[in-house]
Amino acid sequence: MKQEFIGFYDPTESEIENAWKDGTFSFDANSILNLYRYTDATRNDFLSALKTLKTRLFIPHQSALEFHTNRKNVIDNLLTSYVKLEDSFKENYEKL
Repeated sequence: MKQEFIGFYDPTESEIENAWKDGTFSFDANSILNLYRYTDATRNDFLSALKTLKTRLFIPHQSALEFHTNRKNVIDNLLTSYVKLEDSFKENYEKL
């Protein structure tokens, strides 16, 4: 029965080791979109980790679709945030 309801059971140490050794890693759209939100150092670390797993990566079609659908909005929102932050600094500096 555990196989049918595996999400209700904590994995054993050997199951965890096996997952890291032989498992397939799947990512949702937000985990990939976070690459735009990360600092350079974090982004490079994440990409480096992905490169070590490259033969065991899987991106579902839905994740890829959502990534492409939301990509430009994430970039635009980040740029807008930086502009707002800069404007806020200027505004508060002028009040001094």
